[in-house]
Amino acid sequence: MDVDGTINLLILALGIATTGAVGFAIAWVRARERALRAERPAGERALPEKAAAQRVEQLERALESMAQDLERLNEGQRFTTDLLSGRAEREGAPPPPLPPRPDGSR
Repeated sequence: MDVDGTINLLILALGIATTGAVGFAIAWVRARERALRAERPAGERALPEKAAAQRVEQLERALESMAQDLERLNEGQRFTTDLLSGRAEREGAPPPPLPPRPDGSR
């Protein structure tokens, strides 16, 4: 075997060994974390009742805020569509069909 082939083989072997060592280290750390987590009593793993209630309230507020923002965007889209529809009618082109609204009205 020539020198280039030997060097390529050594580089390949070194890459495989390095990948294996890093993968083994990651697996070892994750297994250790799982073992430590499993050793804790069940009461310590869960969120306290008060913290869970606060978290649910925070999620509800965030969801309500996103719903309001989405409704604003929807109204802006309707306004833009109405403007473009009116412009097309003035120019003599047939207006594009309006998409149905979520509440079923036009």
